[in-house]
Amino acid sequence: MRTNARGLPRAIADTRTGGSAAVRALLDAWELDDEWWREDPIRRRYFRLLLADGRVLTVFCDLASGSWFRQDG
Repeated sequence: MRTNARGLPRAIADTRTGGSAAVRALLDAWELDDEWWREDPIRRRYFRLLLADGRVLTVFCDLASGSWFRQDG
């Protein structure tokens, strides 16, 4: 995942081509804070993205580790 200065996604790794896919638009963003009572609560920031090739997908950043994940298959 490549992000801009504000931490918003601007390109994702494209496993189909081995390159990257540019983000055309950020369609939605939200945060999830769950299981706050546990030693390792779930804290994620989600983004619904429109890619330059027309695909729409959801990714999230695990706020504890800083790692990015793709939500959709």
